[in-house]
Amino acid sequence: MAGLCTFLAGLFCLVIWIFAKSYGVLIFFAIVVGTVTGTFWATVGPVVSEVVGLQILPSALSIAWIILVLPCTFAEPIGLELRTRSGDIYRHAQVFTGFMYIAAAICMWFLRAWKITELEKRARTNEQRERGIGNDDAVLEERHNFPGVRASSIKSKANAVEWLRWSWQRV
Repeated sequence: MAGLCTFLAGLFCLVIWIFAKSYGVLIFFAIVVGTVTGTFWATVGPVVSEVVGLQILPSALSIAWIILVLPCTFAEPIGLELRTRSGDIYRHAQVFTGFMYIAAAICMWFLRAWKITELEKRARTNEQRERGIGNDDAVLEERHNFPGVRASSIKSKANAVEWLRWSWQRV
């Protein structure tokens, strides 16, 4: 959702804002872009918690807010520097804004691909562990963890000890 809305914000900047020549179109642009740009503030918490985990979420959010201070502080001066003296004086700022939103959406796509790969790797590891639990040799090997001793010999010794206990009780 965060990546899609960020991409839409960039697309709207490039398609609507650049070609807006009247006040009505600018109002329409503000309403439409306002619906998708605010998703950053709503999704930053869940996205950061998905990346770093719940234990260090407060620290990660604090770092994110500190990092956001500089761009937010200097956004207006940067936009004014991108202004030209004639023609569509804010065209460079509009294009820059649109492409920055699209670049952020691409970063979100890479983040999503990384997270999906990590989850698939974890699922494969869990699946291998589950298969190992069904295998008595793997469980015995994991439990005793004697270097140089095979699980089959441990199993046979465990069975021998069990047989001796049973036979002693019978006697």
